Amino acid sequence: MPRWLERMTADEIEALPRGTTVVFFPVGALEDHGPHLPVGLDLDEAEALCRLAAERLEAENKGWVGVIAPRAPVAVETHTSSWAFAVRGYVLRDYLVDAGWPWLRQGFRFLVCFAGNPSPRNLVAIEEAGRLLTRRARRARGRILEFFKGSSYGPPSLVSGRSGESQPADVWPAILGSDPDEHGGKRDTSMALWLYQDSPREPRSLPPAFPRNGSRWSRLIDRLRHRRWGYWGDPSQPDIEHAQSLIEEELKGFSLRLRAWIEGANPDRVFGSWHALVPSNRTTFRAWLLFVAILILALLYVRSGLLPTIEG
Repeated sequence: MPRWLERMTADEIEALPRGTTVVFFPVGALEDHGPHLPVGLDLDEAEALCRLAAERLEAENKGWVGVIAPRAPVAVETHTSSWAFAVRGYVLRDYLVDAGWPWLRQGFRFLVCFAGNPSPRNLVAIEEAGRLLTRRARRARGRILEFFKGSSYGPPSLVSGRSGESQPADVWPAILGSDPDEHGGKRDTSMALWLYQDSPREPRSLPPAFPRNGSRWSRLIDRLRHRRWGYWGDPSQPDIEHAQSLIEEELKGFSLRLRAWIEGANPDRVFGSWHALVPSNRTTFRAWLLFVAILILALLYVRSGLLPTIEG
């Protein structure tokens, strides 16, 4: 059975096998999904994915251990904005770097983060955290002998569990931000029924279908102005089997990519997404914009001749 990190003692953590342990980090934003679903649905889905992936890891690989870190309500991009609790990109990135480094420092190799909302900016922030951790591990391996143990395994890093399946055609439609056909509709309601079945949180009263109104630009403006809320889609006809099939398909793809990483593949290639090619998805995008703006102003200032001249 997977281990839950907050329930373990320091001695139990120290006893974990370095080369055959996978640590899972569930993250997700809190946001409005309509009157029938909780704001923490994405976070609950991320935690369920971590648990099921850990169970599958242990069932398919004798001697391997899955550890699930405490869930964190941090994500960059949300579909709604009126009641959405998101963080800036570097916050998610730096959280994962700080939470993942103690594991790599002690010689563990495989860290996986599942985002409840697999939107482009969330995936790219996780991927950036993985690259930062990989570089830090490479710099430290001369001082940390554990990195040389189990050298037949893949390089130590953190990966995004829901990356790796994106196609080039998926990039440009999301260049202005995530804009799904439905939110809080059949897919999310089916997932909630599967997650919360036979519990007090199971959705009981399901609202009728509601269309996705406006153009893409108007929906973007509404989100930026924090006026987008509620749900769109058809939550009135949920299907638990549909949710189960989606989860099973996702876990199957993840298990294949994880196996490739364990056997020595480059995690950036196996788990990377095409969304990282879009500059606005990167956590440093605003910083670069500010730098370019300051540089342009400085050049204009110089060319305008406003700089004081030094006379001999």
